[in-house]
Amino acid sequence: MPTRQRFNEFISLVESSAHVVATEQFYTEDTRIQENGHSPGKGLAVPVKHGLTALAHRRRRGERIAEERFLDDPDQQKTPIAG
Repeated sequence: MPTRQRFNEFISLVESSAHVVATEQFYTEDTRIQENGHSPGKGLAVPVKHGLTALAHRRRRGERIAEERFLDDPDQQKTPIAG
């Protein structure tokens, strides 16, 4: 679990649209990101490519993000995510 300071640093970078810097500092090199049931992408380029939308699930490795799943359609948030 990240410290409050580290969490605030992440939020600040995202809010200032510094997604590349946020990705380099807060995601693991082998991060997995999945949106709306599509096949997950893997690697640091994925968060930058997809941007940040409605977060449904996040798994961490230490203070870095190792896996995320996003849902763009609010109706899909009613469906439980297996995992």
